[in-house]
Amino acid sequence: MTEDSSAAVLSAMPLFQGLPEATLKYVADHMERRWFPKGITLLMKQERGHSILFIEKGLARVCDKSCKKNEVLIALLGPGEVIGEIHALDGEGHSADVIAALDTTCWFIEKKVFLECLQKFPDLMMNLLRLTAKRLRQSTNQIALLSTQDTPGRLARQLQILGDQCGVPTDDGGIEIPLPITQGDLAALTGTSRQSINAAFTQFRSLKAVDYRNCHFVILRPDLLEQRCR
Repeated sequence: MTEDSSAAVLSAMPLFQGLPEATLKYVADHMERRWFPKGITLLMKQERGHSILFIEKGLARVCDKSCKKNEVLIALLGPGEVIGEIHALDGEGHSADVIAALDTTCWFIEKKVFLECLQKFPDLMMNLLRLTAKRLRQSTNQIALLSTQDTPGRLARQLQILGDQCGVPTDDGGIEIPLPITQGDLAALTGTSRQSINAAFTQFRSLKAVDYRNCHFVILRPDLLEQRCR
């Protein structure tokens, strides 16, 4: 991949949006592109890694496997997401395991170089602060979701979160979540059972609030989901 095309790929990622072309080319020149098969661990909990990852294609599961009975799914990360930035900032070990849920292509940059880029390019630092603030807000919403809502409310709020993260407008005015998420994934994210999620999804589908097309969830009526998770 040429330097220009690499910069174009980076420009589509939230962390690099709006940055000058010269900045994008500089960062791209210090990055390496790698492919990982499904099931490979990208980062390990408590590991003190030396790289920051950016997902170009694929899907990664952020999870905690320390529980003896079940893996705890914390988040799903798709194209454009950054992984390992908190470790780069605080120097502590990674807070969770990150595993490729699909064949995944990532861009790598060494932690030392990434920190140098943050100092060299203030716009990049501001983008990182915005992303960090967004994730903190999402985490706060997730805590409230698990503490106060029944299963339909949890599903409604989780679909909202995923829609805010990576939603794409559809021709019929809906919001498609372009990740191959299963009902089992949604159950893990909301702390409920797959059977409960299936029942809640069937309820929302009958109201034409959501749909499932080509392995993707689609939000048809954001207003109805908003009402349900209040």
